Amino acid sequence: MERSLDLLLRQTRIDETLYDSVLDFWQELAYLQLSQKALSLRLTTIQNVAGSVATRRQLTNSQSGVLKSSLETTGLFAQDVNRSLRLRSSLWRDFLAAAHLAQMEQPPPVADQLNDPFWQRALRFYVARAGGRELANHLLEAGEANPFHEQLFSLAAWLPETREDGPWRRRTLVQLGQLVVKPAIPLSVRQRAVAVLAASGESGVMALLRQLLQHSDANVRIMAVGAVARFDPEQCVPLLQDMLRDGDANVRVAAVHALGWQYDELS
Repeated sequence: MERSLDLLLRQTRIDETLYDSVLDFWQELAYLQLSQKALSLRLTTIQNVAGSVATRRQLTNSQSGVLKSSLETTGLFAQDVNRSLRLRSSLWRDFLAAAHLAQMEQPPPVADQLNDPFWQRALRFYVARAGGRELANHLLEAGEANPFHEQLFSLAAWLPETREDGPWRRRTLVQLGQLVVKPAIPLSVRQRAVAVLAASGESGVMALLRQLLQHSDANVRIMAVGAVARFDPEQCVPLLQDMLRDGDANVRVAAVHALGWQYDELS
């Protein structure tokens, strides 16, 4: 998306010295649209933001006019019949708004939005830029009371977005692993936990899955088979081959399906 944004800026034929100012302008508009949950922004709001950016960036009047004209020359924005403007894509809205949040001098107002589904994608983009250490503790503490563990799954979605170290990463992985083996947890929640573990990209996940393939509960072994299939064939095909000898027929069927997805001669 950063590369696409660079290409969009070049297509506007704006002077390169104004790129940062134009980006600042777009990001603040996106943040306003996100934070207000607005379908579009009024012309007066856009003019006020343009004036604020121009003052902050010390732009001349002609340079300030470039900010507003950039909305017409890029394909990111669309104008409604009442002359209000909106970002065509909610994906770009969230991406640009997250960049604005990450650049705020004061702590950004994101902690209050952790449980708002409307903010979840923007929060992932924010974590990718600013890290998730501070926000993670809020979710870990709140997650214990949620029977569907939505906070924990939100945290798990952040893992591939940042290589930031911290206790929150280990706590997230440990809690996901605990969910998988608890028989009292609904099976769909346990399946989701295995899936996000496999997608996390964490180095210790394969070792955990190897253990789960030996678990006494056939449902756990089936879930682990599906998760193992996500990894490189050199790693997963020998493990799946072993599961073809499992004592439970459903586990063997799961292994056959998993092997069918591998682009590998042995499978």
